[in-house]
Amino acid sequence: MLWGRAGARCSFDGCRIELIKLSEARTEDAILGEEAHIIAQRKDGPRGEIPIESQRIDLYENLILLCPTHHTLVDAQPEKYTVDVLHQMKKIHESWVDLNLRAPNRAEEFHYVPDPAYESFCDHRLVHIWKYPKAQIFCCSFGSNPIQILSGIWKASGIELKRILPSNYNKTPEDIIIVSEAEPEVEYRCDAEALEVTHYTYDPRVTAFAPFVTMRFEHDRPIEKKLISLRLSPDTSAIEPILESLNQKKVQTSSQAIEEMLYRLRNIGISVPRQALKWTQRLWGSWWCDDYLAESLQDIEKQLELIIDAEQVE
Repeated sequence: MLWGRAGARCSFDGCRIELIKLSEARTEDAILGEEAHIIAQRKDGPRGEIPIESQRIDLYENLILLCPTHHTLVDAQPEKYTVDVLHQMKKIHESWVDLNLRAPNRAEEFHYVPDPAYESFCDHRLVHIWKYPKAQIFCCSFGSNPIQILSGIWKASGIELKRILPSNYNKTPEDIIIVSEAEPEVEYRCDAEALEVTHYTYDPRVTAFAPFVTMRFEHDRPIEKKLISLRLSPDTSAIEPILESLNQKKVQTSSQAIEEMLYRLRNIGISVPRQALKWTQRLWGSWWCDDYLAESLQDIEKQLELIIDAEQVE
């Protein structure tokens, strides 16, 4: 994921040097890229004083792809190249890669060819069918039509994704995932090996929705054995001021400001999700914790639990 999202180029601002050099003589091929830790593996290493759970140190979220020169530079100057600076640098570079690979907007188009056999499995409009030897995957929409944003990548809400295995062609298909119209849109793609679905969440750092996790449903694995990759980078701000504000007695604080603080708490908790769950559990019963703010707190706890589940799978 790190190499792919970086386009196999250095993520340092303005560098973008290719990190794979191919030669006509295969033995002379060279891999120049280095998977640099944002928070060091050792406490005495660059930025190593920042708290992070040991299971997360070697994951995508704590790595940035650099050339040897810039790997040496960011580790030699950790006060200049802080955790936040490196995460922002990584995000900007990956956005640049995505922008330059993104196909121009095109008219909506679907994989679907009318097939009564599949329509009988759907309560809603059938929009995709992918037929592979390992599985047949199809998508039903009860919202707006999915939109193709890249070749083979689609975006939608209000969809159901289902699967039929070769051994189960004459039976009820398995439900893979349902995305309601009230949820943020997901991005999804399917190939001969797996279906991948990327969920989005609100990120107060950019005041917009950003990728949260990518779920990979491999065709030859049970659906509940999905692989989960965290996409949202952690926040290294201090948690104490946020908890202090959220634990105050009733004051003139807007619901929007409280919601922003809750999502900031979630971002800080990405690196320490078990500890973050303890923070959120103490917030239940707060004067502001009702209606949609209680729903936001519940959603944040589900996200933290999902991060913990992803660690256990890894």
